[in-house]
Amino acid sequence: MLSVVLVPVIKDNADKIASKDNYHPIALASVFSKIIEVIILGRIEIFLNSNPNQFGLKRKHGTDQCIYVLKEIIDLYRTLNGSVFVCFLDASKAFDRVNHRTLFKNLSERGVYTTNILIYWYHNQTTCIRWCDVLSTKFKVTNGVRQGGILYPYLFNVYVDELSEQIKMCNVGCSMNGHLINHIMYADDNILVLISPSSAGLCQLLHECEKFGMSHVNYNANKSAFMIFRSATLKGCFIPEFKLKGVTLHSVATYKYLGNYISDDLSDDDDINRHAELYIYCHILYVFPRG
Repeated sequence: MLSVVLVPVIKDNADKIASKDNYHPIALASVFSKIIEVIILGRIEIFLNSNPNQFGLKRKHGTDQCIYVLKEIIDLYRTLNGSVFVCFLDASKAFDRVNHRTLFKNLSERGVYTTNILIYWYHNQTTCIRWCDVLSTKFKVTNGVRQGGILYPYLFNVYVDELSEQIKMCNVGCSMNGHLINHIMYADDNILVLISPSSAGLCQLLHECEKFGMSHVNYNANKSAFMIFRSATLKGCFIPEFKLKGVTLHSVATYKYLGNYISDDLSDDDDINRHAELYIYCHILYVFPRG
C-alpha cells in the first residue's frame, strides 16, 4: 500500500526522446491501495466540488465542452464587433509540483475528515522508478499527486481551485448571459486559458496568475502563448506586449489546445484535415497490414 512504482511514459514520439520533459510518470500501486482510494473517495467526494470553470477530470465533463465554451465566447464577442484576447498558459509538470502541505490545508478547510489518513499515506510512501524492467533504489516523494491513482484528479482540482477563485474575483474578462467567464481550466499540463475583451484585462489576469504561481505553479513562459481574435475596428491597432515571469509571450495564429487546433479565424480546417489524414492512415493499415 505504501510502495509505488513510477513508470515514465513518453508524451510525444516526435519530440526529443532523451529529454526528461517529454515524459510523465504513471504510478503503479497495489490493488489493495486502489480499493482504499475508492473507499476514501466515496466518503469525501461531496467535499471535493471545484469551480464551474474547471472542466478537467470531472464527471460528465470533457475536452469537447471546454472547446465549445471557448469558441462560443469568442463567436459572441465577434458577432457584437468586439475583440477577444486569449492567453494559453502552460504549467510545467503541474501534477508533480503539487505542494502537499497546501493540498492538505485546502482539504482540511473543506471539512474532509480523512485528511490525516492521506497525510500519513503520502508522508510514509516510498517510490522507485521502473525503466526497461530495472527498478531504481526506493526514495521518498515530498510533492505531487500520484498520476494513475483513483484520487489524483480530485486532489489536483482541489489544489488549483484556489487559483480559479482568485481569477474570478478579479471581476475582469469576458461574460456570457450575465456570467463572468474570464478563464477556463482543464487539469492537464496546459491547465489554464485566460479570456478578456481587452488587452488591459488580460494583463490583469496574467498578474493574478503570476502571484499564485510564485508558490504553487511553475508556469512555462516559453510554451505559453496569446492569440487575438480581432474585430474590424481593432485591425491595425497597436497591441501591447504580454509578459509572464518577465518573459514576453509570443503571438500565434493557431494553437493546439486539448488535441484541437484553435485558429484566430475560428476555422476548423486544420482539425478536419488532421482527422482526414488519420482516417487515411488507419485505412491503409487496415488494407495493407504490417507483417
